Amino acid sequence: MTVRPPGAGDARALAALNRFVHDVHLARRPEYFKAARAAEAAAWFRDQLGKPTTAAWIADDGGAPIGYVLTFFQERVENTFHRARRWLEIE
Repeated sequence: MTVRPPGAGDARALAALNRFVHDVHLARRPEYFKAARAAEAAAWFRDQLGKPTTAAWIADDGGAPIGYVLTFFQERVENTFHRARRWLEIE
């Protein structure tokens, strides 16, 4: 097994890997989650991977993707009600 950053053509593989977990979320919490088509999910991953606030890694076995981690850097500036803060959201 190797862990690598995603390549240009990995959005469909990420969408396929995501489906397993998303289907569980959808079945258990339909009030929060909605069904997503494979093409829509791949487009979402493609869009996220193009953002400077997103990082991802794919685990593959012999060239076949078997898992992933997706992270989002979040930042909120200080205002009247709260202090500035930064955090990393792990998907």
